[in-house]
Amino acid sequence: VSFSPDSQLVAVAFFDLGLLRVWNAKDGNEKVTIRIGKKDDRVYFWPDSKRVATNSSWEKINRIWDLETGECIRTFEGH
Repeated sequence: VSFSPDSQLVAVAFFDLGLLRVWNAKDGNEKVTIRIGKKDDRVYFWPDSKRVATNSSWEKINRIWDLETGECIRTFEGH
């Protein structure tokens, strides 16, 4: 679970389902659901709250996701 720096959004990585879900923290409305890696077990907001990073400690892969498009915009392997 991660809250955005402005406390407006909350994100949860469901690694068992391979999903990242982001909600509006104030009203509970879902902003986006993104299919992520099944072993991505951590999520961190970017300072601008427009992107998140997910991390798979098992696979040693980090991914950056755009919350508007739902697309993976960068992958870092071996970290």
